Amino acid sequence: MKIIFSIEKYLAKLEGAIIVTMLSVMVLLAFFQVLMRNFFSFGFLWGDPFLRYIVLWVGFLGAVLATKEEKHFGVEFLNRFLSKHTMHIVRFVVDLFACVVSYLLFQAAMQFLEIAFDENSIDLFGISKKYYLSIIPLTFGLIATHFLLRVARHLYGIFRGEIEE
Repeated sequence: MKIIFSIEKYLAKLEGAIIVTMLSVMVLLAFFQVLMRNFFSFGFLWGDPFLRYIVLWVGFLGAVLATKEEKHFGVEFLNRFLSKHTMHIVRFVVDLFACVVSYLLFQAAMQFLEIAFDENSIDLFGISKKYYLSIIPLTFGLIATHFLLRVARHLYGIFRGEIEE
């Protein structure tokens, strides 16, 4: 059980560090773009498209962190009607279903990238669009991983008779 918590903690720290870094770059780049346009009448040509990609990455990684913090979606209204043990089983089923759906979305996103973009679809800095949009399958893979870790915690709790709060 400790290993599951360790993996979740490490993943959350890594994801949080990436989001903080990207948000910092996004704010600084946007600030310099506005500053340069207003005072020097020019800006980075690559600035706005790069900011769009950063916003995309931050948004998707935010969904991953929301999943990790169990704020993505939930069945909290059932807490009033079901016992703790039954609620534990319901959460197991919901998290298992969400894990499977996230994995299927991961596979679909991978297929989308393979079909929609080839290595010749070059964008900013001469890098293929496929790499900029790789956040989509990466996000669904991370979300599936978080749900899988939560399913493992539920299984452990169900078989050991331990109910998480």
